[in-house]
Amino acid sequence: MDELLKLIYGVFICVLFAVVYLLYPQKSNEDNRNINYGKCGTVSYSIKHKSNVEGNPELGKTIFKNNCTQCHAKNMKSDLTGPPLENSIKRWKNDTIKFGKYLNNSDEYLEEFKDKRILEMKANYRFTANSHKYEFTADEVNSLLFYIEGIAAY
Repeated sequence: MDELLKLIYGVFICVLFAVVYLLYPQKSNEDNRNINYGKCGTVSYSIKHKSNVEGNPELGKTIFKNNCTQCHAKNMKSDLTGPPLENSIKRWKNDTIKFGKYLNNSDEYLEEFKDKRILEMKANYRFTANSHKYEFTADEVNSLLFYIEGIAAY
C-alpha cells in the first residue's frame, strides 16, 4: 500500500510539472522572432517588424525568387550585382508606398523624388541599365518586404 501511494504521488508530481510547463509561456531567444510549432512537428518563423509591415512570407519568397535573385543575394546581406537588401524597410523609412513606386518604375520614381540615396546607390553599383519596372500590388510589396526582412534577421 505504501508503494502504491508513492507511485501515485510520483505520477501526480510529474503531471503537475507537465501542466505547469505547457501553460507557462515560452520565450524566444531573440526579441524579433516568434516560433510557431505546427502539428506535424514543423517550425515556422514569423518576424515582428518594427515598421509593422505585414505580409505573406510565401508570396514574398516567390516574388523574390522570380524577380530579385538575378541581382540581389539570397541572404539579403551580401553584395552581388545589386546591393544587399538587409534593412530595406529602415532605409525606406517605413514608407512602403515609395518603395512600391520605386519597384514598379524606378526611372519615374527618381524623376519624381530625386532620391539622393538611390542615385548614389545606382552610381556605386553601376546598374543604370537595370531599372525596376514591375507591376506589384501593395500586398505584394508588403509581402516582399516581409520576406526580405525575415531572411535578413537570421
